[in-house]
Amino acid sequence: YLFTGLWLLHGLGLAVAYILFGVSHWAWYETPIYYSLIGGIVGSFVLFAGWIKPRFPRKVLYHSLMIGTALTAVIVTAMGVYRYIDLRWDSPRVWGHVFSYDPLVEYLHEVEPNGTTIAVPEPGALGFKLGEEYFVIDYLGLISPGVAEALIAGDQDYYYERWHPEYILLVHEAVFAPQGQAWFEENYQLIGEFMHPWWQERLGRGVYLYQLSDGST
Repeated sequence: YLFTGLWLLHGLGLAVAYILFGVSHWAWYETPIYYSLIGGIVGSFVLFAGWIKPRFPRKVLYHSLMIGTALTAVIVTAMGVYRYIDLRWDSPRVWGHVFSYDPLVEYLHEVEPNGTTIAVPEPGALGFKLGEEYFVIDYLGLISPGVAEALIAGDQDYYYERWHPEYILLVHEAVFAPQGQAWFEENYQLIGEFMHPWWQERLGRGVYLYQLSDGST
């Protein structure tokens, strides 16, 4: 019971958390939920076998029922695995997302050769390619201290008040993005849209870079 319950609670908890947090949908978010369901199915099958065995004194019938149930579970699982592999088999081996910020990196290297501060939602490849002279703030809170706690508390002004980044990058117009915040609308101006096939295919546009206006407080 504990094994089955923990797996099912894990999968359900992740699904509810994703919905409540309003996170963007990415395929790999489904993977732990999928494995949780597999664990729940296995545990449920064991519980079902224990419950039904006393009710089928004839071993042939009992074994036939168990084998049929097990095969059904295996087929359902195999179909899910096949679908997952099939969707990704023809995808490029080098993920285009890694290069999607290159036009922005080239621009900042040109106009800010000595480094600057920039707030972004995805600091990984972008921050790596910018280099150590650039102070990258993660406004979703994965790597920047205090940001996640502030967002959970409903404070979307925290990273601006603490660091006053010279630049802010707008990618997805979703939860926790800066647009609509008073400090953002009053103090930042759009300076460019940076196109890349990755974003054009998924968003129908590029990513937007905003800069702190002169005289902003």
